[in-house]
Amino acid sequence: MLFRSDFALGGEGFLPGQTFTLAGEPGSGKTTLLLQTLELIEQQGLKTAYVSGEESVYQVAFAARRLNLNNISIANLTVIEDIFDAVKEGEYKMIVLDSLPSLETRSGLEGKRKEEYLTNYITSKAKELEVVVGVILHITKQGKYKGSTLLPHSVDANIMLRVSEGDETVREIEVTKN
Repeated sequence: MLFRSDFALGGEGFLPGQTFTLAGEPGSGKTTLLLQTLELIEQQGLKTAYVSGEESVYQVAFAARRLNLNNISIANLTVIEDIFDAVKEGEYKMIVLDSLPSLETRSGLEGKRKEEYLTNYITSKAKELEVVVGVILHITKQGKYKGSTLLPHSVDANIMLRVSEGDETVREIEVTKN
């Protein structure tokens, strides 16, 4: 059991091998929420990592320090095969990939074939290595996913993070399970 405090995930939290997406508008708090989650899991003695292809290590570290989070490994990797080689070598139990559009592959695939490859690779490696994998997705102001919905249809759970219309200091979280 990796994380038991979230009722929204069925009472058991994140389980080894599970995959999920977290989507939200820019500025909704996706990075903050996931960094805080990783810190809590680290405090339980399990290794985690935040892998960013969008921001530099320094930018993510700045966000973590601002939140007084000190135990999270941060990497700036974009090649999916390299990421999971590092996960296996480091024996990580949970990783966050920020974000899907920044991921590349050594396969040389492009477009839809690349997206299918990445989706299958992420979900199969998560199960094989028994690591929880979260992938950040982006949504438009209209509430639609940017890009395809292939990954959201392939993972175990999708989490949508929204700024409350009534109070912009409040976040609303909606979880759907596949």
